[in-house]
Amino acid sequence: MKKKIWILVTVLLLVVALAGCNSSAPAASSAPASSQPDGQEPNVWVVTAEAPVTDEMGAAAGTAYPGFAVNIQSEKDGKATFAVAEMDDKGENMKNLKVFSMDTKYMEKQYVEPQAVILIISTDMIKVNPGGALYNEAGDKLITFDSGVGPFYFIQKSDQGYMFTLDSNVVFAPENDVTIIKIS
Repeated sequence: MKKKIWILVTVLLLVVALAGCNSSAPAASSAPASSQPDGQEPNVWVVTAEAPVTDEMGAAAGTAYPGFAVNIQSEKDGKATFAVAEMDDKGENMKNLKVFSMDTKYMEKQYVEPQAVILIISTDMIKVNPGGALYNEAGDKLITFDSGVGPFYFIQKSDQGYMFTLDSNVVFAPENDVTIIKIS
């Protein structure tokens, strides 16, 4: 019973947080860098052309599409990196931290308004299947992973799929691109 109340309260907080965000712009807009708000320094690298995603060993791991954003502080040696924390199947411990990168020649620095998002409200986890795509709120494809990623907790299930955050993005994974992992 307490678990259900906690989930309901968390969902309510998520709705309030998302309602306060600028819903007319996706998490990472593809506006040109010249349209930065006055006095705002760029805070993300945004993919502007289809970009190969590589793993820590430099092997091909997927593809990022225009609009996918990565924290600007993650750039090193011309590569913007992001990580995915994978949990064990019981949802208790992190089993792996997968680090991915993209060459910044496919990206530009932009300012994106930070969003308040509650990170975890689900009691189950998802695993994105190999080749599964992740989309933004507008339905634009942002990234695919060749070998899949997860499991990890998601925020909520919506009409657009399973919602979660991936670096500087709020993303949705369609139902047919995920495997649900029930946590008891």
